[in-house]
Amino acid sequence: HDALPISYNGAWSNGTPSIAKKAIFTAQYTLPSDISTCAIEVNNNAIVTIPANRSLTVNGEIEILSGNVKVENDASLIQVRSDVTNVGNITVNRNANLKKNDYNYWGAPVSGQNLKAFSPNTLNTRFYTYKEANDMFVAVDPNANSFVPGVGYAIRAANNLSSNAVSVPSEFNGVPNNGDISVEVKKSSTGNGYNLIGNPYPSNIDFAKFYDDNKGVINNIAYFWTNINPNPAMQGANYPSGGYINNYAILNGSGGVPATSPACNNASGSNKKCSDTPNQYIKVGQGFIVQSKVMGNNTVTFKNTSRSTNLTSKFFNRMSSKDSSVDKVDRFWLSLVTPLNVENKILIAYKPDATNGFEMDYDAPHIVIGSDSFYTLLGNEKLAIQGRKYPLVKEDVVPLGASFYSAGTYTISLSEREGIFEGSQPVYLRDNLTGMVTNLSSSSYSFRSE
Repeated sequence: HDALPISYNGAWSNGTPSIAKKAIFTAQYTLPSDISTCAIEVNNNAIVTIPANRSLTVNGEIEILSGNVKVENDASLIQVRSDVTNVGNITVNRNANLKKNDYNYWGAPVSGQNLKAFSPNTLNTRFYTYKEANDMFVAVDPNANSFVPGVGYAIRAANNLSSNAVSVPSEFNGVPNNGDISVEVKKSSTGNGYNLIGNPYPSNIDFAKFYDDNKGVINNIAYFWTNINPNPAMQGANYPSGGYINNYAILNGSGGVPATSPACNNASGSNKKCSDTPNQYIKVGQGFIVQSKVMGNNTVTFKNTSRSTNLTSKFFNRMSSKDSSVDKVDRFWLSLVTPLNVENKILIAYKPDATNGFEMDYDAPHIVIGSDSFYTLLGNEKLAIQGRKYPLVKEDVVPLGASFYSAGTYTISLSEREGIFEGSQPVYLRDNLTGMVTNLSSSSYSFRSE
């Protein structure tokens, strides 16, 4: 510490918080704004609350001698140094929109959190980890196991919830995780390299920085489970006549696309957004799937340098509100709305470092090809996201494909656009069956399919 400690006992003494001063709390304190300290100590049963959309950045250690630090939903607790040991438990809150039988992917921001204590009303048989070798979930005993930092868990919602989604407050209690946290990821001869991991910190993380730290092991892609149930409602195989949808939102180096969702009929304008699109910032408590590209058993490492005060992201467990990607480039999203009023979105992005060949860092295959599905084609790959060579060649042609689940009218539209596509550059759609060409920048295209 470069200065004498400051203390709070209803008022600050010896100055106000700064990165050069240790802060000692002996009375209740709620952050009025983002603050930084050299270290913090909490005693005299004081409660330090970090409210939503606020960040507390601590250069060194966190010591909870008596009392607590409460990290509210959508708040952030960041530590800079990785070579310090924390003392005492904090509480981290995370709200998730859930209904009975919904699953969520979780990662714990604290150590010592028992699985059953975290979700006491979930059936004991409904706690899972993921097995890469066969892309199946494996049950884990919640009473005998605690969250492992960095590992992702699929946990079903409380069994006493109703069939209507509600905001469910969840609470982590334990010593805040800090420093380098390594997690095993696998790619076997029988699997696809998919591994379920989780944000291990009580702060958001920057996936771009996380990928940069681990780009020798994983592809630049992340999948987020969403629990979106279209109309008609589905869960598992309850789509009409046993069909199913893709329930994963996807993020890669070209941008993000939302999961298949109920069509957004009430929005207007060329940039309507009705389901969440991931950006590079991953929320506290979020579990997500990454893909290992190296055969065998390897590790990815979460580092303090990937922790972020950026709070613009969404917690992916259900469609909730509008969002936009932070890293804008020349790109556009296309939407296909089906006769069952289900919407699929795909992304085509012209981005530096991308090529017109297949590359996982910029081209994202669907993790599931649903009964109603929409994709671009690149060789044999069916892509939710396609990165193209930058800058745009105006004669560029990108083939499209779709799965038409039921007979009726389908509509393709230009959902959102950025960069040159917000200006004078139009996007044309050609129907190879009829030969009809539509300027999607001016109007949508509807057609009938069996």
